[in-house]
Amino acid sequence: LGRRYGGWSYLPLKYGRRHGTDRWIGVPFGGGTGPICYRVSTLREAGFERVPDDLQEFLRLCKAMQRLGRPAGFALGNAVGDGNGFANWMLWSHNASLTDEEGRVSINSRETVDALEYVRELYPTLVTGTLSWLDASNNRAYAAQEIHMTANGVSLYYALKSDARTRFIADDTEHTPLPKGRAHDIPQYSAGLNAMVFRHVRNIN
Repeated sequence: LGRRYGGWSYLPLKYGRRHGTDRWIGVPFGGGTGPICYRVSTLREAGFERVPDDLQEFLRLCKAMQRLGRPAGFALGNAVGDGNGFANWMLWSHNASLTDEEGRVSINSRETVDALEYVRELYPTLVTGTLSWLDASNNRAYAAQEIHMTANGVSLYYALKSDARTRFIADDTEHTPLPKGRAHDIPQYSAGLNAMVFRHVRNIN
């Protein structure tokens, strides 16, 4: 497939092959990201024209939104996509990691402690209940105007703009990459989607 269609980019190679080998374990066909979705009017009322890349400024934004009664909300619970996306973003934006480039466990670091301390400061600014959120929870909270900023894929915006009752929220919504923090590049998580290929299928091609 790679030869036929021009090769693979970095993430499909990492997701689709067993670590450290050329052995394919799945055929990647997509990966959804979760940028910051926010209400433009609320951000401006909080004194910001854009979502800041600096983590301390981002914390200041979340505190200002909370004071307005229009807080942010990020999944901290059992949300497979959103919860992992938030946790990875927190680690990577502090230059922490689960494993290093060689696949060795690397989470026990000063950078991880910094990320945890940051979450401890950020958590009180979030809407109540994020520890129990599932993947649909932030979509519902944003559509109900209980939160005015979250991290989510295209599903949230598409649902808002497709419903006449929530179109006004979509019209006031913008997207931006997650704050970089200390990271060199945008610390963006991709929820990998794999189509598994089994040896015993009748039509293997």
